[in-house]
Amino acid sequence: MGFYEGGRSQDIPVDNTTVHIHLYEGTLSLEPSTTRIEGRQSDLVVHAGKTWLGFGVHWSPPRNLDGWTTLHVSLNSADPGFANVSIGMNDDQSVQLPASRYGYTNDGQWHHLAIPLADFVAGGLQLNAVQAPFVFIAGAGPAADTLLLDNVYFTAD
Repeated sequence: MGFYEGGRSQDIPVDNTTVHIHLYEGTLSLEPSTTRIEGRQSDLVVHAGKTWLGFGVHWSPPRNLDGWTTLHVSLNSADPGFANVSIGMNDDQSVQLPASRYGYTNDGQWHHLAIPLADFVAGGLQLNAVQAPFVFIAGAGPAADTLLLDNVYFTAD
């Protein structure tokens, strides 16, 4: 679904027809970066200086993720706008989990998070009707604060 260049068992490209990346309310921009954890590039999330920041991968129609158990993502930032980060998934509602619970710290180092999908289910997500498999939310921050994002994928452990 984008953000990952490694081998995969299923490929769901962002095609802007059924799979989209939505940048919420002009709160950020996404730029390619060669500073990465895997592949050839990562994505640089650039804060727009608003009271919050968010984007997500959305697909229509909803998809069943029952066959997957873990969402993986790698994050790297030391900027204040990314001190509090949440990773979410949506069905009709959004379930957001604090990235710090899974090992993210705002220290300028790469952190690989392995988030059990069961934690989203515990928050009320229905895995058989996922409309947004990856949502990224951060708090207020200065314009031009950045975070590197890479290595987003699902596994069936």
